[in-house]
Amino acid sequence: MVKFQPSDGWLFITLIGLKNPSLKDIIARGDSFNYAVFTLDEINNGLSRFVAFGFAEVENKNIKMTKKAKLFYFMHCGILRLFLESQLSRYSRIFSKKSFLGDINYIDYFSTDEYEKAYKKCWAEMQEFIDKHYNR
Repeated sequence: MVKFQPSDGWLFITLIGLKNPSLKDIIARGDSFNYAVFTLDEINNGLSRFVAFGFAEVENKNIKMTKKAKLFYFMHCGILRLFLESQLSRYSRIFSKKSFLGDINYIDYFSTDEYEKAYKKCWAEMQEFIDKHYNR
């Protein structure tokens, strides 16, 4: 039996609205939603669970959330679509209680080097934005 983790709810909400997200996109959007940065393990292991459960397809670093994932999202979000913090809390609770039968092949979709480069690029872009808009 494979158990989802609470961080999978955060990753799910981060990915559900993105089309072909880069690793930088995942880090940036996840941070904007939860004021924290995903670890590499949270991303790789969460994606592995989503692929095994049929919520995501990953090919050549291209991530696509499936129709099954989108249906799951719409079935559980209701009016919460308007309240991001409520969604994060709700999906973290849902995923922490969810498990599925079957085997899982944990895959390192992204390497440590890729993660570090994406992280640095994300923060450089944020610093550039801050400098441009707030440090005049």
